[in-house]
Formats: sequence, structure tokens, C-alpha cells
Amino acid sequence: MTSPQAIQQIMNQALVLQKQGKLAPALECFQQAYKAQSNHPDICHLYGLCLYQAQQFDDALSKLKKAVKRAPKAPQYRNSLAMALRKSGKVQEAIEQYLLALKLSPNYIDPLVNLGNVYRAEGNFSQAKQYLQRAAQLQPNNVNVLLNLGNVAQSEGDLPQAAQYYETAIKLQPKQGKALYNLALVLKLQEKHQLALNQIDHCLDLYPDYIAALMLRGEVLEHLGETQTAIECYERVLVLNQHFCAAYWSLANIGQYAFSQEQTDQLGYLSKQELPTQARCYILFALAKAQEANRDYTAAFSSLSQGNALKRQSIRYAAAENNRLMQTFKRAFTAEQLRHWLTEANKDIYQESQPTPIFVLGMPRSGTSLIEQVLASHTDVTAGGERDTSLSIIRDLLPALTSSSSQEALLSLDSKILQEAAHYYLQDNESWLTQTPFFTDKLPINFMHIGLLKGMFPQAKFVHIYKHPLDSCLSCFKQLFSGRQDFSYDLRELADFYADYRDIMQYWTELFTTLGLANDLIHISYEEFVEQPEPAIAALLQSLSLAWQPQCLTFHKTKRIVNTASSGQVRQPVYKSALSRWRYYENELKPLAALLEEKALLES
Repeated sequence: MTSPQAIQQIMNQALVLQKQGKLAPALECFQQAYKAQSNHPDICHLYGLCLYQAQQFDDALSKLKKAVKRAPKAPQYRNSLAMALRKSGKVQEAIEQYLLALKLSPNYIDPLVNLGNVYRAEGNFSQAKQYLQRAAQLQPNNVNVLLNLGNVAQSEGDLPQAAQYYETAIKLQPKQGKALYNLALVLKLQEKHQLALNQIDHCLDLYPDYIAALMLRGEVLEHLGETQTAIECYERVLVLNQHFCAAYWSLANIGQYAFSQEQTDQLGYLSKQELPTQARCYILFALAKAQEANRDYTAAFSSLSQGNALKRQSIRYAAAENNRLMQTFKRAFTAEQLRHWLTEANKDIYQESQPTPIFVLGMPRSGTSLIEQVLASHTDVTAGGERDTSLSIIRDLLPALTSSSSQEALLSLDSKILQEAAHYYLQDNESWLTQTPFFTDKLPINFMHIGLLKGMFPQAKFVHIYKHPLDSCLSCFKQLFSGRQDFSYDLRELADFYADYRDIMQYWTELFTTLGLANDLIHISYEEFVEQPEPAIAALLQSLSLAWQPQCLTFHKTKRIVNTASSGQVRQPVYKSALSRWRYYENELKPLAALLEEKALLES
């Protein structure tokens, strides 16, 4: 029989090993102590916490439940149990345990912070703030509490408030790595890229192997056009951790990066391992890129199909809902309504000093970034990049103004609401859109919103770029999007979405022609643009009443921030290798081709 003193020595050794990050030998010590005294609540608790740290959540749960059973009035045991429950996907049970911990100890900070984290993850930001602000009242200088309040503000989109929380945390602990990183992330989201880079470099000076900071540095450098330095950041991450899956996708996504055979083999190895869903998606999409570069198109499409199927399992999307939304836009913006709004509405919104918006749109991955880069090279145009203001107007502003759902709001628009929407747009973007006579908003999905945007801004121009149907769909299928392009991960849903896109674009084209506004909606074939860029650029500038400027032809040399997946491609001259890429996958794309032919969108 092991003596109490010997058990305590084993536990002390286990705790030292755990603190050093040596979890395997620590668990061996905890197991030895547990065998000796399996009903001791503190041993069960500490053993359970180490199992939790080792991500052995089922075993952690059993030990932590036993600790709570042996000492039901110990709030720290319930807090630990709740943490394990949450990691096991039992969110409601976790909340109940956190609340029981608080009932036992109302001023216990840990469950307050943890509840804030749970509710933030669930999207219940008001509830999250309630618990975190309660924690802040108890400990106003608690850096962890400030960090979590900043995270909630960031999730809500209140970036200035988030930055303030992180800055306060840094003042209290100047070397707090997480606070330094989070502030850099917020600066990047605020499009303060150089300030973000300075902040990241400060963080990395203190913590050179901070992988998240290295990844963020690579992303910011990509946006700034420093592609080679960005590549070096991602490669450094893989030196530190060759299994860090996001770095492989970041390298693949740059476009001009070529994986070595060793890296391709590593991707193949990782693709066969048990990985979290997101990590596995990164690997499969990156592997497809490497296989395509090796001209192994069958294997590449297989990897793409696996990656897309896996991604599709993790999202909610209904093609029928998307179709209903498209039909709502068509019902809301008839020729009669739009004619009325263009003659009667918004007379006072635009002053002569205000710039003219150019909305660049089309299917995602269709060449919108290329068109914007050309226009950004013109001295009379300021490039706005992908602005999500139109989405905020539809999702938040219109329902608030009409006390109805988004779709109901679209069907009850009037002149005053359109004026409010236009003012909201101008105010949301006032920091940059008054610099030149024209500005671009390059959100591809704005093809849905053309009627709304024209009603808001009668002077607006729309540039629609399109690809061959199979190339357009394939470009989406090959992309692991960071945003909500949820239609692109299943070929049938992709075909349905493409059909909706073509249908509504035909509607807008006919509508603008009926109203005598055909010149305000400019259609550009990607294939024709790439084959003959100079006349295509000249025609585009002329259509927009922009004088010819030769630097528009050498657009790839234009220095600016590009925040999209095409940031690497737009910094290269026009290349024809992307044309008819679908032919490499002609056999694999036969089911998609058949779907498009059924919808009369592809010649058989």
C-alpha cells in the first residue's frame, strides 16, 4: 500500500512535469497516484485536468465527474468539468455546471470568463458581455478578462472598442503575447496594415516562434504585395510545426508558390491522418493544388471532391433559400419602381464633390480582382476592395428601418429608406471614398444587389465580368473560401447557384436596357480580356468616362492593399494559363456539365 507521503510526492512530480509541458510522463504519474487513491477528489480533479490538457476529453470527463461526485460543493471542480463538457460538444451541460460553480462561489472569476466565452461562441454577445463585465467589476485589472471583452467586441464588429480593451491589457502587461497579437489582428481588420505589421513584429521580437503571429504576418504581407516575405513566414511556420495545416493552404492560396516533392509527399501523408475538419480541409485543398501542378488531374479532382464534401458537412446552406432571395430582388426592383426612384428619390444624396461608385461584380473567382486592379491603377479611381456594406444594409439596416425581415424589407422600400441606405453606405466608407472622383466596391455577390445599389446611387456604374460556365464553377470548387460562399462545396448546389446568377444578371441587363441605362451595366468576358487586354482595358475606361492612362495596362505594378484570395494573381501580368482550365478536368466535370446543359447554360 502506497503511503500518503509517497502519493503526495508522485503528485508533486506529476504537476512539475505538467507545467513543463511533458504531458505523457505527467499522465503516468497521475495514473499511478489515481490507482493508489482513486476516490480522492483532488487526485481525480488534477488527473482530469491533465487529461483535458492532453485533449483526451472522454477520459478527462470521467475523472472530473468523479471529482464532482466526491466533492459536490467544490466550485473549481465544477468549472473544470464544464470545460471538459464544452470540449466534448455538450454545451448546455457545460453552462449548467458553470452556473452551479457560480452559485457555490458568486465571485469566482473563472466560470464568469468561461461563460462569456461560451456565449460568444454561440453568438449571444449580450449574454457574453454580461458575465465578462461582471468579472471586470470584480477584477478590473484582470488581463484575461480584458482580453475576452476585447474578443466579444471584435465578434460584434466594434473594432475600436476591441482595440481599447487590448491596449489596456498591454498597458497592464506589456509583454502579454495574446494581447499584442489580438491588437495586431484588429488593426489588420481596420485596414491599418502597416500599423498591424509593426505590432506583429513587436510581438515576434518577444516571441519569435509565435505561430499565430507568423501566420498573421504572412497574411498582412500578402495584402501589402510582399509575396516572397509572406511565403517565408509560412515556411517558417512549417519549420516550427510541419503539421500546421493552415500554413500549407496559405502557401497554396498564394497562387505562384510551387510545392516541392517533399512537401507534396507530406501533404499526402497528412491527408490520410485523423485531423480536425478545418485542418483536413486545408490539407486536401492544398494537396489538390500540388497535384494539379504535377498535372495529376484525376488525383487533384479526387482531393478537391473530398475537401469540398468535408467542408459541406460543416455548413448550413439551402439552394432553395438562395433562389427565393434572388426572386425577391427581382420583385422588389421592377422597371416601374426603379424608374420612380431614379427620378424622384435620392435627389439630394449626391453632391458634385462626391465620387461615383463603380461596383465590380460577378461570380466569385471570375476576375473581379483583376478588373479592380486595372481600375485602381487609374489616378481618378480609389479601390475600395471587397466592402461588405451592402450586406450590412440588407442584413441589419433595412430590417431595423422597416421592423421586418430582410426579404420583407426589400419588398417595402421607399425613397426615404433608399436615402437612409445611401447615407449609411457613405458614412460607413467615409474614411477613404472621397479621395478621387471614382471609387470601386469589388464585392462579387453584389450581382444580386444591382437594383438596390442603383436605387441608392443613380450615378453608379456596374462592371460585370464573367467566365466560361465550367471555368467559373471550377474556380469556385477549387477555392477554400474564408467567407460565406456556402454554395460552392457541392457541384449540384454550385450549378443551381450559377443558374440563379445567370438568371438575375439577365434580368438586370433587360431592366437597364428598358430604362435606357444599358451603358451603366458593362459586361466583360474574362477570356476576351485575357486574350486582348489592351483593347479590353481601353474599352472599359471609355465606358466609365475615364481617360486612357498607360499604367492601367501594367496594373500588376500598382502598389496597393489587396485583401482577397487573388492578392497574388493581380500582381502578375495577364497570363493565359488560366483559360479553359476546365478542360484538364473534362471527364471529372461531366456531371456538372450535364447539370448546366439541363439548365440551358452550356452548349452540349
